[in-house]
Amino acid sequence: MEEKPRIGFFTIATNQYVLMLEEQLTAISEQIKQLGWKYVVATDQAEHLSKFLQDAKLTNHVRIVQCPAYVFPLASMLRFKYMKREMSEFTHICYLDCDMRIENPSALDGAIRSAQSIHLVRHPGWDRVYGLKVGFKERIAEFLIKIEKGGLGSWESRRESSAWVPRTKRLKYFAGGIFFGPASLVKQMSETCDTWMDSDLRSGIVAAFHDESYLNRWATVNHFSDKGPEFCFTEYPWLPEFRVIVRALDKNAMRLDLDEISTSS
Repeated sequence: MEEKPRIGFFTIATNQYVLMLEEQLTAISEQIKQLGWKYVVATDQAEHLSKFLQDAKLTNHVRIVQCPAYVFPLASMLRFKYMKREMSEFTHICYLDCDMRIENPSALDGAIRSAQSIHLVRHPGWDRVYGLKVGFKERIAEFLIKIEKGGLGSWESRRESSAWVPRTKRLKYFAGGIFFGPASLVKQMSETCDTWMDSDLRSGIVAAFHDESYLNRWATVNHFSDKGPEFCFTEYPWLPEFRVIVRALDKNAMRLDLDEISTSS
């Protein structure tokens, strides 16, 4: 008998980012219950988050992993280390930044359940697969970026970094805020990216775009499937109208007041 999919989401929500996670969970609390999703959250705000989960009746759907009060970029970079050791009970894993909004849970659920390979999401800021025209200034800017970087994207260009991608491989650039696939493959990818990251950190190197840089290095040497920016949507003039599945939110427009945590705990 085929094993029933068990979908697990992983995110890191330290310091004020726990408030962003609460907004994400609140917006889809009923769908989380209906779809049987489980979250694993690494946070330093365990007491605060526990109270929120009790009030939202989501305690059975979120497992809290206590971690230090990491700040950016270290908090983001440690996702791979946590994912490879904390997600053993799932058949499918989705990494999702806590500052994202899931606008179509059923579509995301279907994509994760049907995934037979790792799915990476084309970065909305660099995706040009639709053949849409952009203005003259944008074309000039793109031309200069391609000359400097070899391709559109925030590539790691230092050869001494494990995240370095040769110019000939800089074809598509993927977002670090969401990726998903079968658990065994996601954990293998996490092991590889974590090894690269540890090697760089021991050498005093922090990759240009942290975890995202290693993800894009991994994509140049491994098999995967790609998804469009509707899975990490931000409005850009070169993107067509989408039925948005996941939207990347503006961090600066969200609640970032740590006093909210202390007064509500």
